[in-house]
Amino acid sequence: MRAAVCLAMILPGVLAGCSPLLGIEDPKPGGDAGTPDGPVDGTPVDGALIDAPAGDVLQISLGDFKLAKQQLVHFRVQRMRAGGGMEDVTDDASYSADSSAVALGAKGTVSGVQTGIATITVTLAGAASATVRATVSTFTCHPVINEFTTGTALLGGDDELIEIYNPCANAITVTDWTLNYRAANAIGATDTHLLVTLDGQLLPGALRVYGGSTYAGLAVANWMQGFGMQQNNGAIGLRSGPVDTGPLVDAVGYGTVTPGNPFLETKAMAAMANGMSASRLPFDGKDDDATDAVDGDNSIDFRVVATPTPGALNAP
Repeated sequence: MRAAVCLAMILPGVLAGCSPLLGIEDPKPGGDAGTPDGPVDGTPVDGALIDAPAGDVLQISLGDFKLAKQQLVHFRVQRMRAGGGMEDVTDDASYSADSSAVALGAKGTVSGVQTGIATITVTLAGAASATVRATVSTFTCHPVINEFTTGTALLGGDDELIEIYNPCANAITVTDWTLNYRAANAIGATDTHLLVTLDGQLLPGALRVYGGSTYAGLAVANWMQGFGMQQNNGAIGLRSGPVDTGPLVDAVGYGTVTPGNPFLETKAMAAMANGMSASRLPFDGKDDDATDAVDGDNSIDFRVVATPTPGALNAP
């Protein structure tokens, strides 16, 4: 059964860092901006900033976001100095939420509790406050395909990788799960081929990298030569079971993908190219679900960036 949107980022105390800062809040609806195929520079947009008279103001590293039940999201808070400059005040600020849909954990951390909407307010003495709205869907958190590449100019098309990320608050057993590839026009019941079979557990916040036959980086496992992904157009699926028949947990289509391809979530992301990375941004685990009718929108969730970050967060 297809699972829900997981928009988690960073597990507190395990992986920490700061996403690139965003701009002043635009009250218009929506999540990410950009072209229909998504921005290609990896730079987040749509910040969250309110109550900004002359003087210092707070700025949150996320705009309004969606998350699943049992999913963790971590964000950073910056104090923008009126005289210029900024400083990270995530650990110094105070946080409150106006709804039990979410729970506030460590500084800058929120988890999905029950379906609903919550406005999170961040305050700090001497600075204008900031807010961000969190919408908790009806779905439960699940692992996601967080990043992938489809080849490099130096080592060819088999120098490719897929990164799996667990953005959930609980460990998830993935024994006998499979990563599978479908050609862009594969709309039937059969996956084009199996890439790799997973095993063991994914701990909260865990990142796992699987690679092609000539992938030079550190990988948990590699698939055989000739059984990789087409570079520009295709689709990847994570199943909680065997190739072809296992329930589909997460998927992404890239480039020109035929409608009806089971690994296509709403609309394909941009085409891939040598050395480029497809990364979930503006935060790791982003899996947008605007209507709860489908699991994600590849064109919104992924951006093509120039620097891959296998085994590390896309937005530290």
